[in-house]
Amino acid sequence: MNLTIQDVADMAGVSRATVSKIKNNYSGVNEKTKKRVMEIINEPGYQLPSQQNH
Repeated sequence: MNLTIQDVADMAGVSRATVSKIKNNYSGVNEKTKKRVMEIINEPGYQLPSQQNH
């Protein structure tokens, strides 16, 4: 199942900007928030479009 950044943001209760910052390894994101977002992104069967194999 493909997730959009908005899907991940909604599931994690954060903004799209926060998900983007985490995906792009920007500093300044709370570690607890980063962990929650990464758990969603890394769930088996879920992929953000940039993670898809082409």
